[in-house]
Amino acid sequence: WILFTVTSFIYLFLVALRCHIICQSSPSSSHSSSHSLSHSISQGLTFDDLTESLLPALPVLVAAHFLRGHYVAKHKLSSDLEHFDLGSVQCSSDFDRKFIYEAISTWYGSVANFTDFVQDDLREELVTPILSSSMPLAYYLVLVTPSLSVYLEIFLALWKGGAPSDVMISHVLAFLLGYCLCWCPAYLALFIFLCDRFATQRSSKCMDRLQSFAIGMIVLILSDAGNIAARYCFEQGLYHSLIWAVFALVAVALAGCKARRC
Repeated sequence: WILFTVTSFIYLFLVALRCHIICQSSPSSSHSSSHSLSHSISQGLTFDDLTESLLPALPVLVAAHFLRGHYVAKHKLSSDLEHFDLGSVQCSSDFDRKFIYEAISTWYGSVANFTDFVQDDLREELVTPILSSSMPLAYYLVLVTPSLSVYLEIFLALWKGGAPSDVMISHVLAFLLGYCLCWCPAYLALFIFLCDRFATQRSSKCMDRLQSFAIGMIVLILSDAGNIAARYCFEQGLYHSLIWAVFALVAVALAGCKARRC
């Protein structure tokens, strides 16, 4: 419950902070620099803002729960093969059972050799690629396509509007490279890793769903934090956008190395 409360509070705060930054960056905004962040948030955060931020969060929370269930099935397969016992396998016909045992003894030398083969060689061949928590790069690119298309459209608007070159470069570094192509794949890789690492079901259904909720909220927090960082660095200029892009590149490189080891 503590993790549930903390992650929910942090996510709602980041939603409010993002709305605050958007309001300040808007030409029609009349906020003065003397206003506190809490005052701006209370004035600028509307029901529509919450709806736009919370509705897209629902599929992430549902995906976290189903992905954890997927990894539970994978871990069960690995455990079943590791503790395979031919003696516990049921057969409806004694004739079939005798025939199978004789065939196994002919092919593998003995029942013990066949059991060792299933527990070691066959398990390693089948389970190792299945249990991998990594995902091909092309899949990550497909997942970030919606965000990438939005920021590409903004880039085209800047270009058509005759924006200065440093502004366009800052947009490419902060949003296209830093956020879409680096930060998003990094937190998606973390999302998959957490669903795998904490796939074990909890003692009750309520706690199990809360664990899935916490994983989803962590990913949503990282997503919003990256969006806020990209927006802030873009507004600060080319130098800050470059720093953010390098930071995001390091994050996705670390996530890629961790995924390959898993």
